[in-house]
Amino acid sequence: MQATLTRQILAFREIYFRSRKVTISLWKLNEIYPDNHDFFGALLKADRWGNQWSKSGVLLRFGAGSIGTAISLDPVAAKHLSLGLMNAVHQHEASFGISWSEHDDQRSAIAEARLHGSALKTSNSFAHALYLLIKNLPLNGYERSFKMAEDTLWSERFLVGISVHAIAVEDVDFLMMKMDVPDVYQTQIRIQLPNTSFIHIGFEQGNINTYKFYLEFLPGNIDANTPHPLYLGYKWNAENAAQRAISSYTQPRRLSLPQLLEKVSAMYGSEPKNAAVCNIAKAIITHAARKVSTTELLFVEVQEENTPRLSFDINLYETGITVSDLQPLLLKLCEHYAIGKKEFDTLLTRTGKDLAGHLSGGTDRNGNTFLTTYHARVTTGGTIDAHSV
Repeated sequence: MQATLTRQILAFREIYFRSRKVTISLWKLNEIYPDNHDFFGALLKADRWGNQWSKSGVLLRFGAGSIGTAISLDPVAAKHLSLGLMNAVHQHEASFGISWSEHDDQRSAIAEARLHGSALKTSNSFAHALYLLIKNLPLNGYERSFKMAEDTLWSERFLVGISVHAIAVEDVDFLMMKMDVPDVYQTQIRIQLPNTSFIHIGFEQGNINTYKFYLEFLPGNIDANTPHPLYLGYKWNAENAAQRAISSYTQPRRLSLPQLLEKVSAMYGSEPKNAAVCNIAKAIITHAARKVSTTELLFVEVQEENTPRLSFDINLYETGITVSDLQPLLLKLCEHYAIGKKEFDTLLTRTGKDLAGHLSGGTDRNGNTFLTTYHARVTTGGTIDAHSV
């Protein structure tokens, strides 16, 4: 897809005037346009194209409705045109994101609104690069998150979902190439892709800048004791792919509130220093359980290969609670972690009306406690932005 003339046509107006060995003809059914007709406007909106190659050169045909344009180039001019077009496309994509289809503008506007895209454009360079790569894709899930840990509030984090039926295998390869997915992960992902229902792509700000490539499998029976994971999460340092890990997410389980709280306690361990964070996490879960049946709070356990990380993920979307609803408890966590109230208030101004989507917590690969809140906007009509993530 990346080499198609659907993308290259963006730069035709500039390139045409630089090429001496180009001839152009314009036609419309049953009508001849005068010489001063602005056919470039129609050409730039072309919705179809074709080509005919021979030893003497190439004939490119473009159409928009009943209007058509043909361009004849000799081989040298065709080569120069191709190089010039790709250079112009690269400049375009550096500002507007990777061009995937004629729906780029519409998809970009949706991503901008739902991912608070303006923030991603001006902050972390790795987040910005990934945002430009994915924002024009046919996404159907959008989440932001903030992670709270000792002396730290990280909020430059996002996760998007895309159905495997909405993207070609070649485009998955292109995504992995652009994200510098480690080779060993690329091989595993290709093997697992036929069994995958959704792909999730994300960025996490933290002590290191982390890229994520998740595979979501068709769900098994809830509560089933199965070794097959719900997700496999491939993660690596965006600056040094040798630092990497794979997270495995168990199939979701329905638990009573006492069972749920017991599981959360186990994730934080028995060390006294972890008790305050554990109690705040359990208070949030207890608050959420008042909104729905406890069995609707599906519990997922997360483990990471070759690290001591032990954490949980609980889906809160069915509760309908917002980030603002959690403010008193999150302020207690700010106090415990020595996070400035002004910094948290700034975050709450941007995210307060979002639904609290997932709560994730436990101990990380270094044995330190954390609590992460995933959140998503609600669109007009009540649709949640993150059903698939």
